[in-house]
Amino acid sequence: MAKQVAPDHVVGRDKLITQLWKVIERESVIFTAERRIGKTTVMKKMEAEPVNGTIVLNADLEKVDMPIRFVETLLTGLKKYLTKRAKFG
Repeated sequence: MAKQVAPDHVVGRDKLITQLWKVIERESVIFTAERRIGKTTVMKKMEAEPVNGTIVLNADLEKVDMPIRFVETLLTGLKKYLTKRAKFG
């Protein structure tokens, strides 16, 4: 895998990222393109700089084969954002 560009070094993607955040507010996005176009770089920048308190979960879903595994993956990713009280509950 190629070395990833640090989010603070990404240049020229701000307009695309702004458009993506606007679309994500209303609907889902399927982000596809050829290899080496910068999809992961854009997603990493969005993860590093979320808007309006948005929680961004980056999860590898390739091996998720059942709905319960999907839920487990989401809950595991959300765990770090929960308060101690919410974790206990």
